[in-house]
Amino acid sequence: MIAVTMTDFDYRPRRIEVAAGETVLFEIENAGSVEHEFGIGTPAMHAAHREEMMKMAEGHHMDHDDPGTLLLQPGRSGQVAWTFGQAGTLQVACNVPGHYEAGMKRPIEVRPRG
Repeated sequence: MIAVTMTDFDYRPRRIEVAAGETVLFEIENAGSVEHEFGIGTPAMHAAHREEMMKMAEGHHMDHDDPGTLLLQPGRSGQVAWTFGQAGTLQVACNVPGHYEAGMKRPIEVRPRG
């Protein structure tokens, strides 16, 4: 289990390391003053998701049900379970409009198994 705290506009811990093939339960708390998102993916996946989030902000209805993503209001908490594939680097990021650009992203280092 890895506990993650979201603030305005950061994540703690600042560095996350896991092993390829490992399943991790993230316990996430939004300690910030605005809505934040915890999303796991590649930079390209986050770019596509930010476009979807912008449409939601413009009033278009869309489901927000990605299994590696959790949208939390201030003071709320939740969980995301994720099984990491191959070694490399992913990101945890907030794709609420403007948050990623404000620096709300952190690398997740996926080490080779063994």
